[in-house]
Amino acid sequence: MTDHNLIHTGILLLAAVPFGYAAISDIRRYTIPNICTLALCALYPFHFWLAPEAAPLMASLLVMSVAFAVSFAFHALKRLGGGDVKLITVAALWAGPALVGDFVIVMALAGGLLSLIYISHFYIAPVLGFDHAGPSGIQDNPLTTKLPYGVAIAVGGLVTLMQLAH
Repeated sequence: MTDHNLIHTGILLLAAVPFGYAAISDIRRYTIPNICTLALCALYPFHFWLAPEAAPLMASLLVMSVAFAVSFAFHALKRLGGGDVKLITVAALWAGPALVGDFVIVMALAGGLLSLIYISHFYIAPVLGFDHAGPSGIQDNPLTTKLPYGVAIAVGGLVTLMQLAH
């Protein structure tokens, strides 16, 4: 492995840290710190310059713009938080046109699994065990919980980074 490739791999490993921190922060506080998206934005030019295969910058910026528009629409519908929108946007930039489909599929699958875990762990078991326990209305609508969707976004971002390391 050349020094050039080794440095690029180091950049990808550094980029994994903000994704991991975003996931942990979202689980703990339902917030994704701006420093995560800022760090990913700051590292992207180094990836762009050092990538073994040329990344199409304009196409990547277009993918990022579309990801922002779509995720912002979900934010306007109160389905995503602002931190989620920012993390999806920067993850789409890293994915670019070649990997954005994989990113979206992995993110969706991780989000589905996260939903199943939250439904089963936090609602179904307690509701079945303690029919009237908890706040009123929980038994009627088990899908009202907030999900730390930053976890699913981070999983998609980490898979994208692994694919970029090929």
